[in-house]
Amino acid sequence: MARRSPYRKSEVSQKQLLEAATAVIARKGLAQSSVQDIADAAGVSKGVVHYHFESKDDLVEQTVLHACAALSERIRGEFLVEGTPIERMRRAIAELWAVRRDGVPEIRVVMEAMTAGVHDPKLARSLGAVLRTSREQIVEVGFKSLLEMGLRPRFEPEAMARLLLGALDGLAIHHLFDPMAPATEEQMLNAVERFALALFEM
Repeated sequence: MARRSPYRKSEVSQKQLLEAATAVIARKGLAQSSVQDIADAAGVSKGVVHYHFESKDDLVEQTVLHACAALSERIRGEFLVEGTPIERMRRAIAELWAVRRDGVPEIRVVMEAMTAGVHDPKLARSLGAVLRTSREQIVEVGFKSLLEMGLRPRFEPEAMARLLLGALDGLAIHHLFDPMAPATEEQMLNAVERFALALFEM
């Protein structure tokens, strides 16, 4: 538990609380995480959390948004590093897989939200919005950049983005319960890269 220190409510940023919430939910799960757990992790009182967020539902919704934004920025950063279209695509796919394989806190929050969202319409709507944003970013930043570099999509870009994300999410779920050997993982990632490249005309 983080040590509490003197503060004014305005000095504790929403970002600090969202990062604490991300860490707690990733470690304990959504159902087992309380507002008090998140306050303790941030080193503040429960009242400070409620100063920034109307309810636990609001806090969870904002944490999911925060997690998705962090993941998108991480993937975008890898893709925008200079290189050939194939090199950029390879780096982005590797990073998309790495966050899922390693179960980084942000992806664990998203997975928790996906599970809870099945029975929580409000959370499902929020998660749907952030997933659409992630998909649109792949189309707008990734696919359009590849188009400018001379690659031509064989299918509608939105459908291609759904295929890529769906494949990686499904693989991540299987890997969670039935882990791949390193050699198999390497071959799987190579196959995903070839699959992604096959969606374009060179």
